[in-house]
Amino acid sequence: MIGVDYWQLGDCLSTRLGVSPNASSVDLLNALSVTRLEYASELQNIVEKIIKGDAIYRKWQRNRLLLRDAPFFRIYRCTNRTYNDAALRFDSGDATPKDRKRVEGLDGEISRSPCYLSAGHTVFYGLGLPVETSHSAVRIGHYLSTTFSPVVAMNHALRKSSCVFNSSVTWTQRPTVAMIQVQNHTQFMFNPVTRRNREYEALLSRGLELQVSEHHRIKKGLFDFVVCQLV
Repeated sequence: MIGVDYWQLGDCLSTRLGVSPNASSVDLLNALSVTRLEYASELQNIVEKIIKGDAIYRKWQRNRLLLRDAPFFRIYRCTNRTYNDAALRFDSGDATPKDRKRVEGLDGEISRSPCYLSAGHTVFYGLGLPVETSHSAVRIGHYLSTTFSPVVAMNHALRKSSCVFNSSVTWTQRPTVAMIQVQNHTQFMFNPVTRRNREYEALLSRGLELQVSEHHRIKKGLFDFVVCQLV
């Protein structure tokens, strides 16, 4: 089932990754980090097959708020930084009238979305969280663009955290993926998959609080990851 914390990988790939055929998300993220992209493409193909074949995903696809009825979300998809900066200024009390219009408009569309995550669902985030230690609480002032694919989140983390010089990678900060476990029904905006956009995005509202329960530092891995609960 989509977003639930196990992945039916099959015997061949699970053997190469060194995980169970019904791998947990923690085991899968650890294996992705250690194998350093060697099986990422193959794994993404399996993840996409699982997502597309899931009844809940197909229900979201049928019932989602269409882009023509969600003008703020439609613009957000192209200018997400503008909306996230507006949300942060709104949160701090420094919003301009344009900021307020954007934030209130997107907030309203998320609140009208018929798509929601249920308790027990897991999503992933690779664009960086201010997490230093385990067992810490983090409040996110901006909108949270998550994905159902751990591979997509890993790619985001690697792109955000690295600079490439002469074909070598120099880390500007340690790449970190957040595995977010949902505790209550949570509305989100369903971002449809297209030929150009295969990120399997679930856009969550701003101002959410995450409780970090685990911080996995992979010594020889490509990235670290944290396990959080959306409270």
